[in-house]
Amino acid sequence: MSDGPKVVAAISEDSEHLADVLGRAFQDDPVSASWLPDTQERARRQRGFLKAFLDEAMAMGLVHTTPDRDGVALWLTIEPDHPAEENHLDQPVRDALGPYYEGFALLGEQMGASHPQDRAHGYLQFIGVEPERQNRGIGSALIRHRLAELDAIDMPAYLESSSERNFALYERLGFRRTGSAIHLPNEAVMLPMWRDPVTQPSDQ
Repeated sequence: MSDGPKVVAAISEDSEHLADVLGRAFQDDPVSASWLPDTQERARRQRGFLKAFLDEAMAMGLVHTTPDRDGVALWLTIEPDHPAEENHLDQPVRDALGPYYEGFALLGEQMGASHPQDRAHGYLQFIGVEPERQNRGIGSALIRHRLAELDAIDMPAYLESSSERNFALYERLGFRRTGSAIHLPNEAVMLPMWRDPVTQPSDQ
């Protein structure tokens, strides 16, 4: 039995609430602060920005949450030489970010250049937990749930860590640094991380 809370698939009726959870979870994220430096603008704009990616994952990937809906993880499956198409996200992201769009677009280009494309993998696009519910194993449970599924089909996983605390968690879950760090204003850094699947022990 896995540690932490139960993990369930989110449904469309959860999307508004889970977008709120993501917005609050990323309010103090150092990478978010690097391209949305004004705290009030960040609180106002980031929720709509994250909602666009949440809707994409609902339609094209996997969205996992908990029975209490206090955490959420967005996963996509990236196929070799066929990265997830994000053109349809351009307009809702522009609408959400307004004058801050160019800062995100630059970051997106850097992330795309660092993202491995030569092997199918699960991509943890975003994960967030309600601030008052953090440090209770919710984020770990959300990630472990999907990693177990990926291990079962011998598929690796990829993510970008945006903080030292998250980096330590991802290392404990088997992720390792890959490629070059992405350096942003205000000394923020994104660290690409890769995890090879863990071979399941044979019953024989």
